[in-house]
Amino acid sequence: MTLPPLTTILTMYAVATGLLWIAARLLAPEDRKISVLRCFGTAFALTFLGNAARKFLAPSAGPWTVLILLAVYVLIVMGLFRLSFWRSLLVTLIYYAGVGAFYYFFFMRTSQ
Repeated sequence: MTLPPLTTILTMYAVATGLLWIAARLLAPEDRKISVLRCFGTAFALTFLGNAARKFLAPSAGPWTVLILLAVYVLIVMGLFRLSFWRSLLVTLIYYAGVGAFYYFFFMRTSQ
């Protein structure tokens, strides 16, 4: 398996960091400010653990991997951003949708 170009990887992390920052800033309580660096670390952790789960968990869990991964993502977001469960779930769903759209437009869409 070949790696995508460095610019694509950097763009992916920029999009993920931006999505997490916007979603967390909108959904965090008034007194809590979430930094961009914390969002970048969270995006890196989610990417690393997501790829590891797909490699090691997918053969045994099959299609349940997506649901397990969602639960792990929510726990990571809860721990790193110190948000409540429902806010973390919403941030995670926004992250899922944004990264899914990124993969669609950058990797799956055919050039016309």
